[in-house]
Amino acid sequence: MAVADCAEDSKVGGGESLTAGRVVGALIAWDPLRRREVWRVEHEHLANGGTLATAGNLVFQGTGRAMLRAYRATDGKVLFEAPTGTGVVAPPITYELDGEQYVAVVAGLGGGMALASGSPPPETLATGNAGRVLAWKLGGTARLPEPEWTPRPVQPIEARLDPRRVEAGRKVFARFCSHCHGPFAISGGTIPDLRRSEPAVYDALPSIVLEGGKLAGGMPSFAGFLDSADVADLRQYLLSRRAALVAEEAKAAKATRAAKPAPTTHPR
Repeated sequence: MAVADCAEDSKVGGGESLTAGRVVGALIAWDPLRRREVWRVEHEHLANGGTLATAGNLVFQGTGRAMLRAYRATDGKVLFEAPTGTGVVAPPITYELDGEQYVAVVAGLGGGMALASGSPPPETLATGNAGRVLAWKLGGTARLPEPEWTPRPVQPIEARLDPRRVEAGRKVFARFCSHCHGPFAISGGTIPDLRRSEPAVYDALPSIVLEGGKLAGGMPSFAGFLDSADVADLRQYLLSRRAALVAEEAKAAKATRAAKPAPTTHPR
């Protein structure tokens, strides 16, 4: 069974996520007769795939961190793993064709937990959550293409922030936006991360939120629930979250530079 288990708090992207670091995934083998856990495999991401158990003492599962794994059913030992390009939430299947057995799975991260995780898997970001149907067989040689993706640094936006309006915007976001765009505006990787939006998006929020400016892309209008003052507060909150991310990335870059060894010099 795939479950979510509580762990310690963690901070992600300039703010504490509701789930990242606190809720993790696990694959658990359960003995129904003795009513006890037999073995457990912890996962790095909370949203993971269903399972396929075979008569050959194998359990297959795709993970939110873009791997398909085969475990020994008796003790959970990993016997095989292969990359899937992005996270997996679908269960694998198996079939036989011309005397050969195949295992197949649909790769693509989605669902409510993936949206609200606030912990975007880097593999999903790198591939743009590219969905695929993947199949394996003994002796198969096909390989996934390597993703060509480098995260762009977030550029700061100069804005005067009012703490009261930021707090009001936080409440608006938590109630109306966080279910899709993630807790504290930290996207799960399948919906745009609003902290990283182009500057023009913040100015276009009234059109997007109240007039359905992004309706064709699946973003509904909230005209019946929010007004222009709410959207102005929301803009303040999103800009505050962007500023926090800019500060965090600058701190991480400084730490990376400090960790690099100094160049070696030789006396002449």
